[in-house]
Amino acid sequence: MLLITALKEAERLDTSQYIDIAKGGFPNFIDLINQLQALKLSSGRELVFSEFPIVWVKLICRFPGKTTRK
Repeated sequence: MLLITALKEAERLDTSQYIDIAKGGFPNFIDLINQLQALKLSSGRELVFSEFPIVWVKLICRFPGKTTRK
């Protein structure tokens, strides 16, 4: 039952909005994601971490929508 409640809460917070990437800016966006993965805190720990690379692919593929900027 707890899992169902958590799923409903996650679905409630989901959005139909997209990240709008300027035309021609997608390679820069990918570069930024790669830079995030390399950032370290002053303690030496990684700022962001994923056990599996597919998580980054899901992040990139799930949110960018069609650009409306020129």
